[in-house]
Amino acid sequence: MLPNKNGMFSIKQVQSYGLPIYDFTKKDDTGIPFDFCTRSQLLLLGIKLNDEQKQEMIKGFVRLEGYRGFAALYSFNEIRESSN
Repeated sequence: MLPNKNGMFSIKQVQSYGLPIYDFTKKDDTGIPFDFCTRSQLLLLGIKLNDEQKQEMIKGFVRLEGYRGFAALYSFNEIRESSN
């Protein structure tokens, strides 16, 4: 499944993946694994994912205040290892 034009996924898409969902708009979520990062965070580090990587390397989803959906989360270590 592809994200919307803002790069976000809908709740239905997120639920269909069956991966962890971290929704920080709710008070009960406490944190995500240290290794997880969004595509935007990877871009800040100069790491670009191709379309295949964007789909196949998703480890979970996150939602923060102001997000218009859920952002995909990726394992920084997995991405770093795959680029070697």
